[in-house]
Amino acid sequence: MECIHAAAVLHLKSVISIMFHHFKTFITMNTVLRFLALVCLALGTHPFIVQAQLPTLNGFVLEDLALPIEEMYIGGPSREHIKPVDTPEFIPASNDDFLQSNDMVIGITWNGVTKAYPARILNHHEVVNDRFGDQHVAVTYSPLTGTAIAYLAELNGQPQSFAVSGLVYNNNTLFYDRTTESLWCQVLGQAVSGKYSGESLRQIPATWTTWENWKNQHPNTLVLSRHTGHEIDYAVNPYADYETSRGLRYPINKVNKIMPLKEKVVGVEVSGAFRAYPLYVLQMENRPLIADTFNGQELLIRYDKDTKTVLITNIKGEVFPTVSGYWFAWYAFHPETDVFILDDSKTRRAPEITTASVQ
Repeated sequence: MECIHAAAVLHLKSVISIMFHHFKTFITMNTVLRFLALVCLALGTHPFIVQAQLPTLNGFVLEDLALPIEEMYIGGPSREHIKPVDTPEFIPASNDDFLQSNDMVIGITWNGVTKAYPARILNHHEVVNDRFGDQHVAVTYSPLTGTAIAYLAELNGQPQSFAVSGLVYNNNTLFYDRTTESLWCQVLGQAVSGKYSGESLRQIPATWTTWENWKNQHPNTLVLSRHTGHEIDYAVNPYADYETSRGLRYPINKVNKIMPLKEKVVGVEVSGAFRAYPLYVLQMENRPLIADTFNGQELLIRYDKDTKTVLITNIKGEVFPTVSGYWFAWYAFHPETDVFILDDSKTRRAPEITTASVQ
C-alpha cells in the first residue's frame, strides 16, 4: 500500500509550511513531523517513504523503461486491437489460390521446415506465433517501418507468446510478451520495459521476397493460410497509401537524408557493427553476386533485381540474419550504421548524424 501519493505529499508540505509560519510560537516542526509519522504508521507503512507511481501507457506499466516515454506513441485505439495469429494453419504451395506471383512474403527455412508468411496477412496481424519443429518462433512485421524480422520466441528456456501493444517508437511496432507484459522493440529484438527489460531475442534468417521467387526456390514450402480464425478481407492493404507516400505517421528521433526516408535497405550486423545495403545501389551495380568485406568478415551479397531480393552469406554459404525495411527505421535504431556505397574507388562512407523530429 502506498503511504501517500506524490500529489498528496506536495499538498501536505504546503500545509505544514503554512502551519509552521503562522503558528510557530505554538507548534514546532518536530510536532508536525511526529503527527505525519503517526499518519503513515496508521496506514501500515514506514514513515516518510513515498513510493513513486510508475508511468503507464495504453495499459502497460512502464517499469525499467529504456525508451524516452515522450517518444512513444499510441498507434491504435487500444492494446491488442491488432490481433496476432496464435493458431496458424498452413497449406502446400500447390494448394494456394489466393496469392499473386508478385505478392511479398517472409520466407523462412529453420529447423528443417520451410514456410512463407504473406504480407497480405501480416499487414493485419503483425505477429504470428508459430513453431518450427520443437522451437517457438515469432514472425513479425511492422508496416510503418516496413521491417520483416523473425525471432526465436524463447527466453531462459521458456517459450514466449507475443501480441501487439498498440504502441510505436520511431514508428516501429512495440510488441509485448504475454508472460510478463514486457514491451519489446521489433527492430532491436529487445525488451524495453517490464520484467524482461534489457533481455534480447535471437534473430533467425528470414527472406523478404516475392511469392513466385520463394516458390521457385522452395517448391515444397508451406504457406500461411488466410483461414486464420479472424474475419478479415486480406485482399485489402490498409497501408497502401502509406507505402506510396513520402510521409511518416509519427515523429522519429534521428534523421539522415543521405537517401529518401522510405528508401528500401537491407541491414546486417556483423560482430556488433552495422551496415545498410540500399536496394537502389545494388540495382545500379547490376550483378547477381557482390563480394564485400565488413568488420573483418568477407560477405557475399546475392541480389535478384527482378524480385529485389537480398541474401547475405559468408564465404561458407552461412546466411546472416538481416533486416529488410525503410532507411529511416534502420538509421533511427542504428545511427552508427555504415552505408554500402559503390563508386570508382569502391569506398564506403557512413552518414552524418542528424537529430530531428519528422512528422
